[in-house]
Amino acid sequence: RRGHQVSWSHGRMEASAASCWAVLDSLGTRGRWVPCGSCSERALVPCWPRRGAAKRWPPNVTQSDVAAGAALSAFSAAADPALQCFAHELSKGSPLRIGVYGTSVSANNKREWNGPSYPEVLQWLLRARLKSNVSVSTVAFPGMSADMREACLDTLLPVGSADMYFVEEASGLGLTPHSRDAAIRAVEQLTDALRARSPTHASMPSVPVGLFSPLDQSCVRRIKRLAPFKPRGSWSSAAKRSAAEAAAEDIAWAVSARDACLHSVNTSMSEGMVRLASTRRLPVVSMLHTLSPLLASTPVGPTGSGLSELLQRFTRDYVHFTFYGHLLAALMLDGLLAEAARLAAKHLARGRDPCRRRPSAGTGGGEAGASSPRSCAVGEALKPLVVGASGFAYTVEWSLQGNPKPGYVGGMPGAALHLCQPRPHSRGGRSVIDVGHLVSFDGMGRGEVACWADCSCAPTRFDSHWKRQNSVGALKSVKVAWRDRGQPAQAAAADGPSSAHCGGCGLTVTVLNETSSNGHKVKIISLVSGLSGHGGDGAVVWMHNPKTKHPYGYEEIASEVWPRRTRRT
Repeated sequence: RRGHQVSWSHGRMEASAASCWAVLDSLGTRGRWVPCGSCSERALVPCWPRRGAAKRWPPNVTQSDVAAGAALSAFSAAADPALQCFAHELSKGSPLRIGVYGTSVSANNKREWNGPSYPEVLQWLLRARLKSNVSVSTVAFPGMSADMREACLDTLLPVGSADMYFVEEASGLGLTPHSRDAAIRAVEQLTDALRARSPTHASMPSVPVGLFSPLDQSCVRRIKRLAPFKPRGSWSSAAKRSAAEAAAEDIAWAVSARDACLHSVNTSMSEGMVRLASTRRLPVVSMLHTLSPLLASTPVGPTGSGLSELLQRFTRDYVHFTFYGHLLAALMLDGLLAEAARLAAKHLARGRDPCRRRPSAGTGGGEAGASSPRSCAVGEALKPLVVGASGFAYTVEWSLQGNPKPGYVGGMPGAALHLCQPRPHSRGGRSVIDVGHLVSFDGMGRGEVACWADCSCAPTRFDSHWKRQNSVGALKSVKVAWRDRGQPAQAAAADGPSSAHCGGCGLTVTVLNETSSNGHKVKIISLVSGLSGHGGDGAVVWMHNPKTKHPYGYEEIASEVWPRRTRRT
């Protein structure tokens, strides 16, 4: 098709590197999959380059352009013997497994347009380079923060599911130094939990964990002029400006946006991830550090163009990759593993085995390996905690990216879902239980959480509706007071289960007869304990600062950056 020579290999379209990337790019969608000629018109298959093109770089990008990112990865690889051992075993052809644990960036948002994700491309690159049956799997959830993923780690990513892990963390919008540091601490706890796992491969002394940092959202938004950063046409005097004035202002904005990207040390998630990697001796790949030389050297045109076109090549919106973004990320991760293998071979030649077992120095947190006080039930794991339901049913819905979104859905006022959270201990006390629910823009209603059985709480309400055109998970925190063993339990509502059906904290979620939309849908997606530190201050979207009351944390952005709309009189 389109005059390119292609062939079929293992059920996938195969072509030379030049023709494969050209086919993907010629459709004008920066990475749409190639239609399958022998299938129905709706079928799409990925186009993979042949083995000889394992190092094909995106257009207008050379290996020297990303030397800074490669040098950072090489430096971090030298500090981690566990990664060198893994890469050495990988180079010997061992069928090892890599697990990617991340957000919507790894889940490949808008997959039907982007084509294969960076974990899929990484698997192909490794198999082409090493000629081994290495596998790369992805467990990723849009909008789920690192502390939520750490709380749900054993549920979502069971022990033994991989021999090595990459933790991807995308930055939220409007990060302050405090919220950035809180997010980095959550990533640190997650990496500690993964490193504390026992290795599944006999020759590996420990489980290597690497960090992957996509581009900072605020950086991309500034350069592309996406809200809240001064969208085009937002100047009240735009019509009165001359062409020269407009060009000068555009150039000044683009230059200041680039400087903010390259020098926002205190609020940059990428910088925070690199610092974490340095202090904890973790391998790291940072897309911002990889593209920094290109950002610094790209000329700015009379309309501020150049920088925007550069980022448009790799990101289709404010953080999610195009195909070329996925390709570049996979090439950098593959380069990290190749450098680790080179270092391992160098050490072996000098009589030092990177796979020899060393005395454990701990992970630095003081509690690695200890059982976590957190518990998480999400998806199928939520079912055993449900002790009764009236008007709620377990339903698996699907995102536009093809990701399953399971949970209990109620759509009528009065519908009730009865949950039972096991006791953490036999004595009384106080704790916080987070009820996860879907927040969306169409047909969503309001709910209320009440307690019974061995705990009590004030009735806690939540709203599952907002006006933003996307759907995310949110947590509603419920402060509970536990009763000592032997004290009489509190009965549930008249139509609910008896306290005998719950030996822990009973929670009843009821759909209220009020709504801020045109419907009453309430979807419960998780039950988490031991996570919240914010004291139940309303809904908290998983991706952002837990201390803020606004779901996206936008109130942390200065008012001059996000101007408030004024009503017309």
